[in-house]
Amino acid sequence: MQLISTLFRSALEFIEARQGVDGRLELQTRRVEDRVTIRISDNGAGVPDADVDNVFCQGYTTAGGLGSRLHHGANLVREMGGAIEMVTPGINFTFAIVLSLPISGVSEESD
Repeated sequence: MQLISTLFRSALEFIEARQGVDGRLELQTRRVEDRVTIRISDNGAGVPDADVDNVFCQGYTTAGGLGSRLHHGANLVREMGGAIEMVTPGINFTFAIVLSLPISGVSEESD
């Protein structure tokens, strides 16, 4: 839950940086076999193309501060056996993060 909160906080900062635009933050979840995918998208200020490969690196920041939130979040996802990536977002979004995490101890109910 801390990870989702961290990603939301970062998204809201980017939305606030884009003045004059109605902010939009979207959370989507999807289960595929034994994994859950969580997609967080926003229409904030975005990340420059030249910086895309550095988004999850320690020290990367566009808003000041230490630049450790996304790095720490990416490390948490990897420790849980998941993956995190920045994807090219769809229409009306400038940034999206997709988390893919394994589901353990969950069984499907049968009809």
